[in-house]
Parts: sequence; structure tokens; C-alpha cells
Amino acid sequence: MTHPDPQPPIPRPVLALHGLAALMVIVLGAVYLGRSSIMPYHLDAIETTWSDLDPRHRALYLAFFKGVGAGYLSAGLALLIIVLGPMRCGARWTLWAAPLVTFAGMVPLVGIILFVRAHTPADPPMAYPVLILVLSAIAVGLSLHARARRPTENTSSGHSGALTP
Repeated sequence: MTHPDPQPPIPRPVLALHGLAALMVIVLGAVYLGRSSIMPYHLDAIETTWSDLDPRHRALYLAFFKGVGAGYLSAGLALLIIVLGPMRCGARWTLWAAPLVTFAGMVPLVGIILFVRAHTPADPPMAYPVLILVLSAIAVGLSLHARARRPTENTSSGHSGALTP
């Protein structure tokens, strides 16, 4: 069965940028899940070494760490599924869903990094989440640009197109 109002395909650069962002979020989650101790900059924030932490505190920090890793892995996989499935097939709603998933995970992370930098001696890296945000933002810009270049859509179907970039 064909869709009664076919949409133009999602531009390949948009797919590629969101796909790369998804892979980067997956890597972030996998790194956190695969660690057996917290990151060195986390230890700088609490001004101690891993071996100096009480075993109960190590267990608690690792549990938080694994939870964060699982969250990023899940978000990255969800984003990848959106990109490889409905976005690749031209579903317009994905042009908002993909950046929403990305921004919902990375904007708070950047805020946390800024907070840790301001209130502790640690200097956690910010380039990685900012790069993910930039990739997603460029993809949004490209999708809006592609929409602006399309001829006016037929709105007689009752759909105004207001939510479709």
C-alpha cells in the first residue's frame, strides 16, 4: 500500500549527521559501561584516588556510572533505530525526533560539565558532547534548508505541515 501523499526523501547528509551523532552517543554509553573505575577527571573532582575510596563508595560511584552509560547507550540505540528505520524511509516526524533525543541527552551533559568545572578542581572534557550537538544542529539546519527549497506542499489533505521541517 502506498502513502497517499508521498514525501520527498530525507537528504543523505541529514541521515549521515544524525547517524554519526547516534554512533557517538553509543560509544559514550559503551565507554561508561565498560569502565571498572570512574574517569580520572571525576577523581579530580572529589580530590582522591580510586584506591583511596572506601569500597562502598566505589560501588556507589560505579553504579551511577553504569546507569549513565546504560542511559546513553539506550538513547544512542534509539537514535540509530530512528535514523536507519523511519528516517531513512522518509518519515518527516523523525526530523524532530532525532534532534530531540540528541539534545535531551547532550544539553544536560554540557550543563553538568560546566557545573563540575565551576565547582571542583576537575576539568572534564566538553568537546565530545558539543560535537554531537553540533552534528545534530547542522542536520536540523540542512533539513530546514531542504524544506525551504521544496515547492509549496499541497495542504488540501488537512495536514498543514506545521510540524514537518
